[in-house]
Amino acid sequence: MVFLAVGGTFAGAEAGTPEFDRRVGAWIKAWVRYLAGRGIAADRLGLLIHDEPHEATDVRPIVAWARALRAAEPKVLIWEDPTYRDPRKAPPELFEACDILCPNRPMWLTGGKPFEQFYLDQQRRGRTLQFYSCSGPVRSLDPYSYHRLQAWHGWHVGATGSSFWAFGDNGGASSWNEYLAKAGPFTPLFLDDTTVTAGKQMEAIRESVEDYETLVMLREAVKRAKAAGRNDKVVAQAERLLRDGVAEVLAAPGVDQLSWQSPKDRTKADSVRIQVLETLAA
Repeated sequence: MVFLAVGGTFAGAEAGTPEFDRRVGAWIKAWVRYLAGRGIAADRLGLLIHDEPHEATDVRPIVAWARALRAAEPKVLIWEDPTYRDPRKAPPELFEACDILCPNRPMWLTGGKPFEQFYLDQQRRGRTLQFYSCSGPVRSLDPYSYHRLQAWHGWHVGATGSSFWAFGDNGGASSWNEYLAKAGPFTPLFLDDTTVTAGKQMEAIRESVEDYETLVMLREAVKRAKAAGRNDKVVAQAERLLRDGVAEVLAAPGVDQLSWQSPKDRTKADSVRIQVLETLAA
């Protein structure tokens, strides 16, 4: 995953011109050859052309880059994290240019059904969904609702990735004295000049990955059981958990409130995780 941070020109050529397409094409082909020589397939390379395109963004350079990249190396992935408050009003060509769309999860939660439906429609059109969050300061955010449940929410909507800004961003100050931070801080770790210590936020992210993988394991176990001709109560319970158990976690009172001080039921994820493990064993 590489952030290009590029604009409307490349090597002296204007975006959208044949010379631009030729030069971008030669550049990405060289990179794909380089990666292939190290055993890395083109579809393992994801490119973020412009970070967080939003209402004030001119999307024409993004689209020009995406078209030139895709024409030269169609397997390379275009990954974007749009932050339009109402994505229905965004230029549709931006979304059409992407392979992976990674909306901001807090925006998804506050945007309601129209926001959610827009991205689910994009998913149905063949785009992969992921989630990211970049709120702060991080110590005010709930490790349960903000960090851990992002992967559960991703599972619920068929998303394949979960990202957080940012593991290295301590706002320029020791995490042990964050009053001196210039901004944020955002890191789920406690960082200073010589040490790295996992905070509750980092442990919540780790647990969320394990939760998601446990759900994957149960899904695969259901497939194997059905392929072997099983269709008993345990299989039915597993299917119910994969569908309704995750929904129950996300519907618990207060879990859409991301600040740590907001009261909420923080027990549901562990309760359902245990049920998933017991059902997996069965």
